[in-house]
Amino acid sequence: KSCKKFSNVYLETSMSPVTSPLEEVIWKIGPERLLFGSNYPYCATSIELVKLQSLYKVADEDIRMALESNAEVLFSK
Repeated sequence: KSCKKFSNVYLETSMSPVTSPLEEVIWKIGPERLLFGSNYPYCATSIELVKLQSLYKVADEDIRMALESNAEVLFSK
């Protein structure tokens, strides 16, 4: 709910045991508010990356945004 209400709230991808919540986040708030997170050292970065890349209902461009361009935009502010 906070993500819809406040444009400065972002979500990150780590620690989700399944991928369906990530797909739901992208559909509800848009891919531009999702950031890749590894939760290192508690989770294996490679597993978190595979989880994100395995979202078959999500466009490759949306995944690229979470992996790269969203952070570039956010951190350049």
